[in-house]
Amino acid sequence: MEMHFLEAKRDRTNEAQKDTRCGEKAVVEIACMSLDFRFVVRSVPTLIMRNIRHGQRQQLSEERQEKQEAQAGKAQASREAVVRRVPHRPQSVSMLLEITGEKRMTSRGMKRRVVVTGLGVVTPLGRAMEVFWDRLVRGESGISPITLFDVSGYRVQFGGQVAWDPEQENISNPKEVRRLDRYAQFAMAAAIDAVADAGIDFQKEDPYRCGVAIGSGIGGLNEFEAQHERLLTKGVDKVSPFFIPKLLLNIASGHVSTMFGVKGTNIAAATACASASNSIGSALRAIQYGDADVMLTGGSEAALTPMGLAGFQNMRALSFRSEAPQQASRPFDADRDGFVLSEGAGLVVLEELEHAKRRGARIYGELKGYGASGDAGHITQPDEEGSGASRAMTMALRDAPEPSSSGWVMWPASPLAP
Repeated sequence: MEMHFLEAKRDRTNEAQKDTRCGEKAVVEIACMSLDFRFVVRSVPTLIMRNIRHGQRQQLSEERQEKQEAQAGKAQASREAVVRRVPHRPQSVSMLLEITGEKRMTSRGMKRRVVVTGLGVVTPLGRAMEVFWDRLVRGESGISPITLFDVSGYRVQFGGQVAWDPEQENISNPKEVRRLDRYAQFAMAAAIDAVADAGIDFQKEDPYRCGVAIGSGIGGLNEFEAQHERLLTKGVDKVSPFFIPKLLLNIASGHVSTMFGVKGTNIAAATACASASNSIGSALRAIQYGDADVMLTGGSEAALTPMGLAGFQNMRALSFRSEAPQQASRPFDADRDGFVLSEGAGLVVLEELEHAKRRGARIYGELKGYGASGDAGHITQPDEEGSGASRAMTMALRDAPEPSSSGWVMWPASPLAP
């Protein structure tokens, strides 16, 4: 590369040579002739006249401005060249940044409104939303004796068990289903129903403006136990290569995003009983602040396993009310003695309000506020005064713009201690 160094614009007088100030910089123009490219270097220390005449100072300023304008022009030409090289994209990278920045700035000035447009569940009362809701309002209980495994050696022998045949649920082909832990199967089934209920076609949406946030307290506990048994009985080489992917807490979000082709925010919260609520809160924030337009969010759990039941039983977290299992779950009763271990999934489709209106979506309600806190106390028992729950609810109310006095639904994300 041939380079020509042009003379620096400075006065070579005796007085300038005597000036030892290092705060000024000479402007050296380097012309890379072979690249037809010019740029300005301001890192070469030099001696500049202390009493330079006003005309020289103005001329130097004008030359600098001209060079800066030339640089800006070249940068713009470069961005336009990028646009021409990627015609398959609707916008260039710089345009995407500018648009995203504008959206975030606008949304942070006034948070966008978020609505619920789709529901999907997998529960002991059924998978179909209509069936689940009908049985729920009629007061039916989904608690029953556990038949998933032998519980004869357990003091707790009942729970919320889902009647489930994965190959009959139409969530994927049989080969793929075998590569999913039970909790991930629940999540995918609930996601399919929620999307269908919302009537949204992700093929018509910008995939980078749609995301997934599905929480789970434990994740693939079924797979962990199954592969541990294989390790002990059949050896190292018999442990499934799908063990780790099936075990991961975020694999449900991953599979759901792959199933619908959404490429935006993809996260998973693991905060015990608050996992689903925290995931919904994160999804709410993503839409409020302009990071997404649509979020598929909620939680899934399948910890009704031999180790799961034994662990909760031995920490005395479960109800021992075997004589009346359907009445065992009574968190607000003075005679409560623990919770009931259950499994299932619940997902919702959250959308930015105007986005939902444009596509004519049915709106179940508006998600207006979210709050979260920690007790910083006992590892399992909430604060006796309920300060953590109170603080979280107060934060949710403060987060909601112009809260009204009626029509509100608020739910806690942590079980009450026995």
